[in-house]
Amino acid sequence: MWVWLAGGGALIAIIGIVVMLILVLGGNKGGQSSARQAAVSYWTNVNGGNYDAAYALLTQEVRASITLEQMRQVLQQQATQMKFISVEATGENVTGDTATVPLVMKTNDNRTANLTATLAKIGNSWFVRNAGQPNIPQAP
Repeated sequence: MWVWLAGGGALIAIIGIVVMLILVLGGNKGGQSSARQAAVSYWTNVNGGNYDAAYALLTQEVRASITLEQMRQVLQQQATQMKFISVEATGENVTGDTATVPLVMKTNDNRTANLTATLAKIGNSWFVRNAGQPNIPQAP
């Protein structure tokens, strides 16, 4: 009888872990859908200089048109103009396997840039098809 109870406790623990993993990995984090998360993650990685992670969020078609090194060079040249302290998805429009996500980026001196990213759902994941281009106004 004690062996069954111990085994049952282990089973309950395993079920609890599986449920937690489903919620954490596949759940709706912070009220944002996966498309919103992918768009925010892309720009957060770009801003932090984590170009490998940003590149991995691009669709295969985009990656076929630009290498990681080319992307890194372009983004590093623009880095001084594109530094921001926050990026927020303000909505999304999903039609089938395509989503558009409006984003607002803020700099530490309260300038903002608005842009719209376009994403494609491939399998169960969202990838950036067009990241948009932040146009942060010049400082006064």
